[in-house]
Amino acid sequence: MTEKTKLEEDLERVQYRGKRWGAVAFILLILLLLACFYIVKIQKSLLEADRTVSNLQLQVDTMKLKIETLRIDSARCAEAERQLQRGDKQGNEGGMGKGKGGYNEGVTP
Repeated sequence: MTEKTKLEEDLERVQYRGKRWGAVAFILLILLLLACFYIVKIQKSLLEADRTVSNLQLQVDTMKLKIETLRIDSARCAEAERQLQRGDKQGNEGGMGKGKGGYNEGVTP
């Protein structure tokens, strides 16, 4: 009978080890799944951050174009003002001022 009890004890030990390794494998599988979900979450966050950076870059480019457009417009306005001032000087000296057929004719104050 002692022989049978020793075999039974060995069998119980093997079954216990098998259950223990099964539990370890199950826990590792759960951890692997959690890691996969976390990686997917991080990947989505990175894609969203990349999209945000791209949108901000487009906004920066748009603002640069607006600034350049405003510079060109201000240069045109400055040139037009210089031409008007030259015209005032020439108009006052040459008789082309207000009321004499100059550029201010027909403008009411």
